[in-house]
Amino acid sequence: MKSKILDAAIKEFSEKGYHSASTNIIHKNAGVSKGAIFTHFQSKAELFYQAFKYCAEAVILEYQKNTFSKIYDFFERLTAITFWKLEYFSKCPHIYRVITLAISESPPEIKEKINVELQKFLDLSGDLFFSKVDRERFSDDYSEEEIFFFFRIALEGLQTYYLKQELSFESFNQNKSLGLKFIKTVLKGMEK
Repeated sequence: MKSKILDAAIKEFSEKGYHSASTNIIHKNAGVSKGAIFTHFQSKAELFYQAFKYCAEAVILEYQKNTFSKIYDFFERLTAITFWKLEYFSKCPHIYRVITLAISESPPEIKEKINVELQKFLDLSGDLFFSKVDRERFSDDYSEEEIFFFFRIALEGLQTYYLKQELSFESFNQNKSLGLKFIKTVLKGMEK
């Protein structure tokens, strides 16, 4: 029952945002009583928080099915992961929307909990991106933290750009070369 509520909540929050989402619609779409929602979740804010956690965990679980850790070249791994994320989020736009809503529209009563989970998510993402990669290609002018920071900003920007365009997967594939040029430009600026 809890997963049915979360699925309905993810759909409702992603389509209407946190503030406009209706628990009446969520309970109807989940096929449960309104009381069942509040039996499992203390408030609309707690339901949103749990929906966000569910989405973040879904991304990580799906990511872990891949073998990106076997790609040792930094650029190749970043490229593979970036385009995997874009493909995944284009197929699961509700998950992407809930995660971005957690960043931009979290209600004050759960903002701190969301921030803790977001930091865990970002830390894990960073570990997944940057573990076991060859860092020898980078200039000594950049610390490891700076390299990761610059790439994270570039990747988040690229991902946001493509997802805001609401490109179809076919359009995304056509625009892939532009995204690759962007990542290469960032990389070239930090190479030896």
